[in-house]
Amino acid sequence: MDIYKRIGIVCRHIPVGKVATYGQIALRLSGACYFETYDMQKLLLEGDGIEVLPIKRQRAD
Repeated sequence: MDIYKRIGIVCRHIPVGKVATYGQIALRLSGACYFETYDMQKLLLEGDGIEVLPIKRQRAD
């Protein structure tokens, strides 16, 4: 399934009259929101020998 279809599925679950940030949608797409803590997905991946690279955060003014 391509990324646009996945984004559409996530966005269709946003209730009418409500909004979601790009960050909230990205969390749903990545699956990170389903873990107990913010870094648990990273820790589990590293435990399986998978390198997790840091994300450079940028602010919009």
